[in-house]
Amino acid sequence: MSPIVWARALQCTRCGKVWIPQKGVDHPPKVCPKCASRYWDIPITNQGASEASRKGSEKWQRQFGNQD
Repeated sequence: MSPIVWARALQCTRCGKVWIPQKGVDHPPKVCPKCASRYWDIPITNQGASEASRKGSEKWQRQFGNQD
């Protein structure tokens, strides 16, 4: 009977790729092996967007008007 080996899998928050790291969990990878994102372990949030960036620049508002 072969021994049971437990491995912890990692998942990219950007593309959803699940993989087992080659060097182990003590040395997390720098990029996702599928999408090559450096932010594979940081969830995507929209909290950093300001109200001005959601509405567009002043030049865009002058050209196209307020789209609300």
